[in-house]
Amino acid sequence: MHVLLTGDRNAGKTTVVEATVSRLRQRGVTPVGFYTAGGPERLELVAAGTDERIPFATQADDADGIEVGRYTIDPAAIKRGLNLARQDGDVLVADEIGRLEQRGGGFAPLLDDLRPDRFRGVLVSVRTGLTGFVADAFPDEQSPEIIEVTPSNRSALPDRVVAQLLGR
Repeated sequence: MHVLLTGDRNAGKTTVVEATVSRLRQRGVTPVGFYTAGGPERLELVAAGTDERIPFATQADDADGIEVGRYTIDPAAIKRGLNLARQDGDVLVADEIGRLEQRGGGFAPLLDDLRPDRFRGVLVSVRTGLTGFVADAFPDEQSPEIIEVTPSNRSALPDRVVAQLLGR
C-alpha cells in the first residue's frame, strides 16, 4: 500500500514521516529515501535507512544553489537524495515534494521514474494544494491513500501509516 501525506505548512507532515520511519525500522522493515530535518535557518536530508544527515538547504544570503522560497538548496544534496531513493528496500520515503518538483526540478526524477511495485509501500509528503501532481505519478492500480495531517491528528497517524504501508 502507498500513502501520500498532505497538509499545510507546519501541520506535522515531517513529524509523521520521521515517526513512521522509526516504527518501520523497529519492526525490521528497511526504509529507503529521505526526510527533512532542521530549520528554520538550515535543513538537512536524513537518510531513512541510516539516519545519515546531509546538508540540504540554508537561508544564508551567500549560499550557492537553487533558490526555492526562503531557502537555497544544494544541488549535490538533491543528487544524494535521489540516490537514496534508488536503493533497495521495503518502503520508499520521500518527504516534502513540492513546487520545485512540480516545475520539473529537485526530486522530480523520483516521481518521473516512480515504480511503486518495487516496494511494499511508498510514503510521500506534499503540501496541501500540490497533491494532484504527486498522486498522478502513481500508476492507477497503485494509487496512494491520501491522508491529511493536522496538528490535532499528527500524533496518532504514524501507526496508521505503518499499517497502510505494510498492508495490515
